[in-house]
Amino acid sequence: MNSSTVAELAAAQIIGTLRSEDRQTWHFAPDTRLGTPGLELTRGECIQLVLELEDRWNVHLPDEHTDRLESSTIGEITTLFATLLNDRSSSEPPPLPTREDILLLVATARGVEPDEVSEEIDSFTRMWLLHSMEQRHHVPMDTIPSSRLAEMNSVDRAVEMFEEVLQQNGLHESFDREPTP
Repeated sequence: MNSSTVAELAAAQIIGTLRSEDRQTWHFAPDTRLGTPGLELTRGECIQLVLELEDRWNVHLPDEHTDRLESSTIGEITTLFATLLNDRSSSEPPPLPTREDILLLVATARGVEPDEVSEEIDSFTRMWLLHSMEQRHHVPMDTIPSSRLAEMNSVDRAVEMFEEVLQQNGLHESFDREPTP
């Protein structure tokens, strides 16, 4: 598949996903912003859109892009996902996550800086974190029993849980366990 075909596929899928949300606007110009002014998507809706697209194509949007989703345009998101699709086959597996990676993911989900993250993880952030780790490491997190998921209520517990799951799947490496600054 050439890059223009991938870009067209990405655009069609993004627009299809937006339309499936029953938005009032059926025509989306490439310069239409996801947030305000534009489609008026909230931060949570933008994250949900990205999660759907990541699931659909089995790619992971780099974390540095998630903090500016609302100001991104449809064209920018399309280009970004097209690039991810083109690069997917040639990329190396991502490194194992560190404590700092998990803090960054939690901060991104909450819309704060990593140094503002409390140790506690709420259920929405926990699910977003699990999804992100699944996408990044291609390891199914649905094998974790519900009772164990409920225990993952802090950054330290998340690090322990991911270390355990990755070890079970042959991807073990000790995480950085430095205390939160």
